[in-house]
Amino acid sequence: MSTPSKPSTPQDLGRNGEDQAVASLKARGYDILERNWRCEIGEADIVAAHDGDLVIVEVKTRRGKDAASRALESLTAKKQATLLALAQAYQSILDDDDASAYEGLRVDVVTIAVTPRGTFVEVYPNAVGW
Repeated sequence: MSTPSKPSTPQDLGRNGEDQAVASLKARGYDILERNWRCEIGEADIVAAHDGDLVIVEVKTRRGKDAASRALESLTAKKQATLLALAQAYQSILDDDDASAYEGLRVDVVTIAVTPRGTFVEVYPNAVGW
């Protein structure tokens, strides 16, 4: 938990959420490879390595009552399919040596709940299944 902040725009809220997600992931041993990686499929908020896996991380930041549950509810089936496709697309651009360095490929989700009591970060490993 950290002190609540008051981002002025939705873009600021999202950017602050991503910054908090990166800090939380690093504290949990993730190696951040890229932020806001884009391809023709869409954008991955964070690309990381963790426990031998290549990880695409989706960050969902919400403010107010029930922020964490609303963040998770925003992961529609379409968004989940896009995240899985992004993971495969990123893996496909790696050369053979880099690709073989990873045992697996997964999609994690980080929720950032900004409430009057503070900001709460939750990490959900392997949250989007194959």
